[in-house]
Amino acid sequence: MGQNHEQTDGERVALPRGWVPGTTIAATILFFGGVALLAQFGGPIASIAQERVAETALREGQRYERAGMLSEAIGAYRKALARGLSHAPNNEDCMRRLSALLAEQGRKAEYRLRRNDSLVAGGEFDVDAQAALWIDDDATRQWIGVDSIEKVSGVSAVRIDCASATSDVLLSQTIYVVPGKAYELSIWSRALDITSASFDLAAGENDVRQEIVRADLGGDHEWRQDSFIFTASRETRAVHATIQAAHGAGEVWIDSVSLRDAQPSLIENGSFDQTNDVRASWLGKLQDGMQIESDTENVVEGSTSLRAEIVDGINFGFWQTIDVTPGAAYRLEGWIRTENLGGLGACLEVQDAESGWEGFSAATSPRITGTQDWQRVSIEFVVPAETAWLSVLLRRPSAGGPEVGIGRVWFDAVRLSRAEGANS
Repeated sequence: MGQNHEQTDGERVALPRGWVPGTTIAATILFFGGVALLAQFGGPIASIAQERVAETALREGQRYERAGMLSEAIGAYRKALARGLSHAPNNEDCMRRLSALLAEQGRKAEYRLRRNDSLVAGGEFDVDAQAALWIDDDATRQWIGVDSIEKVSGVSAVRIDCASATSDVLLSQTIYVVPGKAYELSIWSRALDITSASFDLAAGENDVRQEIVRADLGGDHEWRQDSFIFTASRETRAVHATIQAAHGAGEVWIDSVSLRDAQPSLIENGSFDQTNDVRASWLGKLQDGMQIESDTENVVEGSTSLRAEIVDGINFGFWQTIDVTPGAAYRLEGWIRTENLGGLGACLEVQDAESGWEGFSAATSPRITGTQDWQRVSIEFVVPAETAWLSVLLRRPSAGGPEVGIGRVWFDAVRLSRAEGANS
């Protein structure tokens, strides 16, 4: 008793009760085999588990949405996307539902929904190229990016990383407007821990700018719409839109910046600013001796106009078809500019969409010929009782003679609306 027992060579060591020879070797093999299997299949297994969590969150969001619990549904959809909801139909459905709920939750009740007819270039921020339309310097570019999850419409919104920025972030663009015309401005934003951020719309030159509207975008807030109606003064030819965010903390998202006619037009893309294709919504065949381009230098409204280069002998007409009310009065108006334009001159024209000019036609007068700066043209007319569809044309009829020269014509700010006092 009390003596230490030391093992000597050849002495048998007492083994733990229940121990079976080979157990240590087998356990070791199983352990390292499990490590190898985990290394080979652990990633896919974890991915499957994450996908199931994401799908569960998606279903929760759908249940919340059906119950009218918007905030809870938004949280569930965000969780689903954050956890890696990758299956295409589920992913697309979740993003669509999230954007719709964010827009529903933050929209101002008095804002009238209608088709996208904004004069702002890249206001949807759907691709990097659209966001780039707001950037004047490379230093700003590194602090912004597009976000395909946090958005209220389209494909993406722009996200400004103020926490990483080393200087204030400034986005801006200039938009041409028609003096004396009423416009409606709208901007969507979301902010997290932002010290200071704002959207400003001003008129005038850099040294003397007059503020028209201002929206505070800072602090902490969910997606929110700010909207304003203003009338451009008689001296105002352009307005300057500026988004500014202070560096140092937080992040802010911007989406769906739009500036549109306060009185909606029946014409789509009448200011030729909607897409990269200046002819979007307008029909017509490009003939030999004709060239159609967008022009960002000669503009009445928005950021571009349509410019056509036409050989004198060509009968030029691009059009779109509009539903109208028989017997009602309408006003067609727009702006035309010309350079060495021959033929019978440029105008805006309406025709019966089914029977053509023989059924009904009306055109602005006088027609614009030769070389003239921007001219406003308009005409009021009453739709015949038997006409339900009109073709609205950008027009330059030929004189029927030889093709002796090449001229240019610009169109911009074309609109069709019910005339005041029109019949119902």
